[in-house]
Amino acid sequence: MSLQHGDKLFVFYDNDKIPKHGRYSYFGTDFGTVSGFSQYIDGYIFAAKVLYSEFVSCDSYRNDILDTIIYPLCFNYRQIIELYIKYLYFKYSGTNDTDKENFVKRVSHKLNKAWLEVKPYLLPLLSKINSSIDITLFDEFINEVDSFDTDSFRMRYPIKKDLTPVHTSSVKLDVVGLHSKMIDLFNLFHRLDCEIENVLINNDYNVELTNNIKRIYNKYKDEIIEVSKKLNKLADKEQTEKVAEKYFKEALKGKNKKDAGLNLAIAKAYYETGTPGYEEYMKKSYKADKKFPDYFMFEGDVLVNQQQYGDACGRYENAIYFDPNCIEAYVKYSHIYFDINPTLAIQKLEELQTIAPNSAIAQREMAEAYYKNSQYTKAAEAYEKYMQNPNHFQTDRPRLATLLFYGKRFDESLELAKDILSHDPQNFVIRRIVMYDNYELGNFEAAEQAAIEFLGMNPGNNVFTARDYMTYGDILSKQKKYGEAVAQYEKAYELDNTRTDILKVLSDTYERNKDYVKAIDTYEKYMNADTVNNQRVMDYYLLGQICYSAGQAAQDSVELMNMYLLKADTMFQVVIERSPMDYRGYLWRSRAAAVRDPELKEGLAKPLYEETLTVLDQDPSNKEKAATKRVYIEAYKYLGYYNYLQTTNPAKKNEAIAATKDYWNKMLELDPDNTEILEALKTLDSL
Repeated sequence: MSLQHGDKLFVFYDNDKIPKHGRYSYFGTDFGTVSGFSQYIDGYIFAAKVLYSEFVSCDSYRNDILDTIIYPLCFNYRQIIELYIKYLYFKYSGTNDTDKENFVKRVSHKLNKAWLEVKPYLLPLLSKINSSIDITLFDEFINEVDSFDTDSFRMRYPIKKDLTPVHTSSVKLDVVGLHSKMIDLFNLFHRLDCEIENVLINNDYNVELTNNIKRIYNKYKDEIIEVSKKLNKLADKEQTEKVAEKYFKEALKGKNKKDAGLNLAIAKAYYETGTPGYEEYMKKSYKADKKFPDYFMFEGDVLVNQQQYGDACGRYENAIYFDPNCIEAYVKYSHIYFDINPTLAIQKLEELQTIAPNSAIAQREMAEAYYKNSQYTKAAEAYEKYMQNPNHFQTDRPRLATLLFYGKRFDESLELAKDILSHDPQNFVIRRIVMYDNYELGNFEAAEQAAIEFLGMNPGNNVFTARDYMTYGDILSKQKKYGEAVAQYEKAYELDNTRTDILKVLSDTYERNKDYVKAIDTYEKYMNADTVNNQRVMDYYLLGQICYSAGQAAQDSVELMNMYLLKADTMFQVVIERSPMDYRGYLWRSRAAAVRDPELKEGLAKPLYEETLTVLDQDPSNKEKAATKRVYIEAYKYLGYYNYLQTTNPAKKNEAIAATKDYWNKMLELDPDNTEILEALKTLDSL
């Protein structure tokens, strides 16, 4: 061992004293700045790529070691996202160091909380250039990562602080897919940063500030229009703000000085352009009219941007108090509360409907709230009411068709969908709904035609889903077009290989198509992939049945037949071991053995049928139940015939006759009209 007491692990050198040999790195250089933060991000991205490369390329490690690489890899991914969000806040919030310090303390390592604080600073900047970036993508994926690891703890340690395991079940993670999507997300963050930076470099805010002046003061002073035109020519942002402020003050002379609406409009102009000083005009607005609903609405909006949701709801309540017809206040209140308490949010919208029963906005919000709360029937009913409102949006008709489908009102959904297609034949969503509706209604030919038309479309910005191909496969299966159905299920699995249920359906379809090799392979793949259920007894049972069917189909080849039937026997044996009181494991072992011994020469199935009867006899009511009654008849018949064949042996004749009569008479007690057995019993008397 080379380590000795006094050795240092972390050894640092000044720039002019670095040894000639070895690899050295700057440590602590410039990382306190924004650019330094960016370097941190790049370092974590590089580390993640190294770990990922090692994971996918190296096969020399033990599997359990490779599986643990995922933890530092996922930690790197999460750390990159956290750093990016904080980096964007530091760079674009415009806050002072104290605010930034409070921000870091406030959000800690919570990604979603941090993102919700950063987002309001980014949206106005992106809107200036009509950015094509879909900001909701960040919402979706940041929320997913935050939900997966809320406190940046899940990838650090195997146990929690209370010593309980962090991971209580074992599942398989798609590392390749995760890495690819994470890199895409990091690139999207980088693009977002670049676009916003370009806004700040190339846009001096003059146009927006001027437009606000035009919009606000046109109704107060005509001469402001001319002034605002001149402002367009100003190149200096600071100069523009000074000129704007000058004319704000001019607008507030005389009777306008105590105009609550005008003061609030000025406050909004300052706030929306990110210009300091909006609070002053907010105070003037409130002083002018302490019961001004618009004041409380705007104050609520500001508080929402600050994530002070409880206080924001209080302001919206104030707006409602002073103006019970303030529809916007009800809506915004419900939006805030929906994620916390959907029932309370819906109650607020119900209040709104009593106040404004004819409001299209109120009706639509009610329908959307029901939908988000998975109350599809109520959502459909609410949307119907909304669509009868003359102020409804025609663009919401596809939404209603979709909700009618989810509400299981397939006839009505289909009728509406067809009407929409008559005016808009390329509507992607409605083409899908027509396929779904026809399938649910059992119109399989029409559903197949709808599927061909839908899946033949150019999706554009839309996407085909695994469910789309699954539904098409189901349509074909209902028509017994199993070969064609297989192709659709395979496409579904290609799109979403996390859905193990597709493998189960695919295996069943292979079996129906008599492709037993693929049916068995696919079901085994399903069992191996379905780690959540840990290979249930029923899985062994169903796989055994597939193998049994394969054995029956392969009777032309004794070797192949026996291979499948022995595999089936193995599966049913597992069923017996895991569920020893379930007769089905014994029954199917009996059947598999009977196929292997069709002439009953070896009596392979005899002890197995006897075991089946022993299990069934544990419950006397089994002889009365239709399903188990049939099993009794099957077992008695087999055992009777087996013993009948033994009557040719003189040494066993009498014993065999007695046994045969016993089994067949028991069978006749359950099936008294069985002519085959009645005739067979007569032959015993002649022996």
